[in-house]
Amino acid sequence: MGKSGQFKWGAVSITGNFRENNEDRYYADPQGRFFLVADGMGGQSAGEKASELAVDHLRTRLVSLIDFEKSPHQKVVEALDKAVGEANTEIMALGELEPSCKNMGTTITFLLSVGKELFAGGIGDSRTYRLRDGKLQQLT
Repeated sequence: MGKSGQFKWGAVSITGNFRENNEDRYYADPQGRFFLVADGMGGQSAGEKASELAVDHLRTRLVSLIDFEKSPHQKVVEALDKAVGEANTEIMALGELEPSCKNMGTTITFLLSVGKELFAGGIGDSRTYRLRDGKLQQLT
């Protein structure tokens, strides 16, 4: 479990009843600036690879594109769009080059804290929730 001045967080991932491998990936920035959760699709190792690529790419690009203390709203939105687009291109290219990765994909859900704003969003059917005072609220 992690903690910053603004958030407490933890993570657990369960393989489920139908697969032997886990296609989930997550990343919690140690400074509490952003959180990423990806759920791979495609079976075998393909979903695992897609979610791993998405999380690795996004965490690297977000740190390089955003000043988490003061980036303006529009710059954060543009950085998110750019990072997600690049990750998608990388995943699609690998799917074309590597037969075992054909048709792989992933959902991605994110929460960013920039200045005094929170940005929540994602691609696919995964969701972001806030737990406050013992109650869950769906944000995406």
